[in-house]
Amino acid sequence: MEEEQREEWTRQEIMKLIELYKAQDCLWNINNIDYRDKRKRNAAWKYISTTLDHDILSVERKMKVLKTQFMYCYKLLKKYSARGEAYQPKWFAYKNLKFLLTGKIHRENREVARINED
Repeated sequence: MEEEQREEWTRQEIMKLIELYKAQDCLWNINNIDYRDKRKRNAAWKYISTTLDHDILSVERKMKVLKTQFMYCYKLLKKYSARGEAYQPKWFAYKNLKFLLTGKIHRENREVARINED
């Protein structure tokens, strides 16, 4: 079996990806009417991948990695804030991905929800 090659992304490409992803809010904003429209979402990914000259799968993977890293930084920020400690994420893309907070669903921890039901 052939090993999958890792694609290297420059910071400039990453920032362009974030900019393009933000503009295609049907991909991230649950309040967008097209959020659940698979054809429009696929068209948005195709537009981003064509613009960046990367294949769709690598663009989707990269965006998933970026969102995961963003949420890690965001959770650290919340954790330190809850303790009353100052914390400022140093990751280069953090500020540019803050728009994700407006489109995310607030999900309560299931364990907490179960405890509250009892």
